[in-house]
Amino acid sequence: MHIRPFTTVDYPAVAAIHNAAFPKEPTTAGKMRDRDEHRHPKTRAERWVAEEDGQIIGVGEYSQSTDLYHPRKFQIIVYFHPDRQQHGLGGALYCHVARTLSRFDPIAFQARAREDEAVCLRFLEARGFLEDFRTWESHLDVLAFDPLPWRSVETRVRAESIRIVSLADLAGDPDRDGTIYDLEWETSRDIPSPPSITPNREELTVEERDVQFARYREGVLNGPDYPAGAFLVALRDGEYVGLSYGEADPERRVLDIDVTGVRLAYRGRGIAQALKVRGIAYARENGYRTIRTWNDTVNRPILV
Repeated sequence: MHIRPFTTVDYPAVAAIHNAAFPKEPTTAGKMRDRDEHRHPKTRAERWVAEEDGQIIGVGEYSQSTDLYHPRKFQIIVYFHPDRQQHGLGGALYCHVARTLSRFDPIAFQARAREDEAVCLRFLEARGFLEDFRTWESHLDVLAFDPLPWRSVETRVRAESIRIVSLADLAGDPDRDGTIYDLEWETSRDIPSPPSITPNREELTVEERDVQFARYREGVLNGPDYPAGAFLVALRDGEYVGLSYGEADPERRVLDIDVTGVRLAYRGRGIAQALKVRGIAYARENGYRTIRTWNDTVNRPILV
């Protein structure tokens, strides 16, 4: 096995390896490139590929989160094509990534694995990883969902003068994008974060906020993978009080809900439920068969 630095011509092959290793979380070369090109300049990231006979068989990389940033904490991922897994290759690639990181004097690594991936869990445990955070993945069969028992949800929020509208409906508001960005930033601060990454979210400088807002506007509010009709906002007397949106995969007919949040002062009124119910209606009307979302086990309010 030969390990070499990743180059941009490797995107298609790396995406193919990723999709073979993680069939439930497919990506594309374009999405990978876009994520790399829009990475925040303060974060570090590097990628390598493992080859046999000139063919890419595995990938190893490290990165840092913008929102959960710490200069000496890193996320590591190593994956191989299923045909080349359990051949002792992952350990060598992991060691290569970890050795490279030593120049930054790291204090913590984070990695992710599904609980049904026994081989991956053993791999991480053998290298000293301990579980400190767990996320549940939930699926909804859109066609099997019965909306009748949930009709009262929107009725209740309407009684409090709260309306659910789409991003497209708000196109006439010149402050829309900035208001939505601020709303997500405010609500996201209450989402539990892995202790292995950082104990709290750092405040952004004005320059960092402007950069992040520009990327949010381009990638989410105007991104091709985020349909405006599925981006929902709760309004009360013109105030943006809640939001929910997701990334669409029309080919697989899957809608992945990325964010659902409500301002603290408006929680406990069923607004999040109303946003979810409206999102299910959008999915049904637009031919999606499955809605997926991920929630932290310690985030009890969103699970109830």
